[in-house]
Amino acid sequence: MSSFVCVWVSGDGGDWACGPSTHYRIPTPVFDREMTVGRLNTGQDLAECAQQAQLEMKQGLRKDTGEFTNVWVAHDGNWAGSPPLRFEIPSDVFAALTADGQAAQRTIGALSSERDLLALVEQTRLALKDEIGAQTADDVNYGNCSLCGKRAKLASSGDRVCSHCLSIRTGAAAHARANSELKACGHRCTTSSCKEGCCKCLDVRPLRSSGYPMYRDGVGWVEDAAREEGYCPNCRLDAPPGSTKMIEDTVAVRAARAGLNAGSLQFAQLLDAEDPLALLRDEFLFPAAPPGCGRDRVVYLCGNSLGLQPKGCRVQVAQQLDKWAAEGVEGHFTEPTPWLTIDDTVRDSMADVVGARPSEVVLMNSLTSNLHFMMASFFCPRPGRDRVIIEKKAFPSDVHAVTSQLLHHGLDPATTLLELSPRPGEVLLRQEDIEAAIEEHGDSVALLLLSGVQYYTGQLFNLQAITRLARAKGCFVGWDLAHAVGNVELKLHDWGCDFACWCTYKYLNCGPGSIGGAFVHERHGGGGEADACRRRLAGWWGHRLDDRFVMDPRFVACEGANGFRVSNPPVLLVACVRASLDVFEKVGTTNPFYISLLSWLTFYTPPPPPSLQAGGMSALRAKSLLLTGLLEHLLLTEVPEGEVTIFTPSDPAQRGCQLSLSFRQDLDAVFSKLQAAGVVCDVRKPNVMRVAPAPLYNSAQDVFDFVQLLKGALKEC
Repeated sequence: MSSFVCVWVSGDGGDWACGPSTHYRIPTPVFDREMTVGRLNTGQDLAECAQQAQLEMKQGLRKDTGEFTNVWVAHDGNWAGSPPLRFEIPSDVFAALTADGQAAQRTIGALSSERDLLALVEQTRLALKDEIGAQTADDVNYGNCSLCGKRAKLASSGDRVCSHCLSIRTGAAAHARANSELKACGHRCTTSSCKEGCCKCLDVRPLRSSGYPMYRDGVGWVEDAAREEGYCPNCRLDAPPGSTKMIEDTVAVRAARAGLNAGSLQFAQLLDAEDPLALLRDEFLFPAAPPGCGRDRVVYLCGNSLGLQPKGCRVQVAQQLDKWAAEGVEGHFTEPTPWLTIDDTVRDSMADVVGARPSEVVLMNSLTSNLHFMMASFFCPRPGRDRVIIEKKAFPSDVHAVTSQLLHHGLDPATTLLELSPRPGEVLLRQEDIEAAIEEHGDSVALLLLSGVQYYTGQLFNLQAITRLARAKGCFVGWDLAHAVGNVELKLHDWGCDFACWCTYKYLNCGPGSIGGAFVHERHGGGGEADACRRRLAGWWGHRLDDRFVMDPRFVACEGANGFRVSNPPVLLVACVRASLDVFEKVGTTNPFYISLLSWLTFYTPPPPPSLQAGGMSALRAKSLLLTGLLEHLLLTEVPEGEVTIFTPSDPAQRGCQLSLSFRQDLDAVFSKLQAAGVVCDVRKPNVMRVAPAPLYNSAQDVFDFVQLLKGALKEC
């Protein structure tokens, strides 16, 4: 394998530096002051500045404003910031760029910005391809693979096959041999490199042709949460983060490759330094930690209950308050953002988050209210089909809503409410049991209403498969996505559910009690004179906009989900939604130069620059898998055995951010110790603590700090 040179490029157009790096967070006022007077010239200057600022904040001499500048200092003494981008460049390419062999020890004046770097990389690529006869400095052949057509290193120059396609072909042939060696996993395989398991994974490795690139030892891998095939311990080195194998193994592998202990602070800091989404953390306000706990800000792992406030929220709300003060009622009609249609300004972004068409999404009411509104339209009991399926221990408000709907229709919940329960002695629902229940009872079920992510266990259900099966049995299908939206990737339109409802104050970070959201599939939202949904509960804001203010008592619904509105939206709450979704939209534009360079260095066909739908939620999901995988790994390896039980699924494809924990010791005592130490998570009775690292604002160091503080709390209890 070719060696690589790590290059940190300053995102403000400044110099770049080589080698491993150390990450510093310097209060922005201090950084700006030191830059102005020209005192920050070397990495040592940066380190001393960061240490002095941290000491002043601990001593109370400097107020922690929450505004920080991120700086990466290379081990050669140079530094980059504002923010830097990390590139891993093959050594032969780097040598061709720099020519003098000493570039790793100093900044190259000719390459003063990321644009210069990318231009020369591309120029060198063309030179290597056209002028050197597609041959690199280490005499490895390059060319177009005869099987996949991609330009890559050719593992077999005779028939011009790249190493990836060769591994697939070799793996398939190996499995066909009857006399192959029996591996430790119990399968037979002739591939000698797979010491502990078979090389079945060679047949299912991703082609690096889609998804959002993330870091894997500087080369990058592609997120693929849908892949269900396994990877043997050796080959799992190349597994994407969405592999349904225990992702904690991937964490251990990454630590081993870096020469670090996965339970060390240095490894957590390395993950954060390589995180292309790390700077989004500075978009949020963190509560102050309790006095005397030794930290300035809390370790906030409670996005499953209430997300942090985006800094832009205050600005957006203030703009609407100022408009109200200046314009009064005319604010309904004046630009920018007339209140008459202000909820439409966030509809496209929200549709991207949930995988829907904009016309299928509406912001209105709150979660339980929206469930009632949807059930008024989609729970249509009749003799022989009058039952509702929910999960046992669903969120109580869902149970209250469904039960009251049954009673409203004169039905007895004892016979018409079907609750899906785990098997005796288990806490999680099995997919096969859900499918069996639908198959057995589906013909008598009017509505299936489940949680996307179960609030208590953190279990992520297979929405697509369940929806398909239930609709095939003639059931209407609805989803409560309170714990799924902004947490996992959703494709509501493609999956074909009839409706879904969610709140916006958890992983969407729109503020306590913020406005709810709903999805209505386009087959139900015709609107107009020939309204396809006659059972809807109507109100004047659901009337079409063209003649809404004519005040005609005859109701003509808006097209799409907007026809289910009843009242005008709360402007200040919509402003909070706008501020939150602005942060989500930044995910899709993070590190465009990194994506551009990576598209060549890893030799895969790059996707278009990711929007939220194409890459943003995929990027968040990839980081979430890593953070929660790290949390799982540290709990299993760092906490004394038997002290903590994780009953969220170990399969990453069956969970979101959240891990649900129970303890051998008294739960309330452990929770109190964590609160005093500056940790924010939550408890749900009877015996679960929920911990959820949210990828928008949490870091690997947050996970590390939590586990260290948990270990201390368990010792004190």
